[in-house]
Amino acid sequence: IVGGLSAASRLTYDIGHDGTIWSTEVRFQARESWVLGVGADLLSSALPAGGDPTGLISRFRANDRFHAGVSYVF
Repeated sequence: IVGGLSAASRLTYDIGHDGTIWSTEVRFQARESWVLGVGADLLSSALPAGGDPTGLISRFRANDRFHAGVSYVF
């Protein structure tokens, strides 16, 4: 759909390590062959009592990611 706007969002929760990843993206089809998009991945986690990160999300919780892009289909 030309001029169409679409959005997607996903929440991942790690029960064992109390960590969360929220991923979201918005895309806009400007023309038939052009798509513009922006998004983010946000990480959050509670540190264990000792302060040493044990889970994957807690080790990388400061690595939030923001991205933008343009796609052309030919």
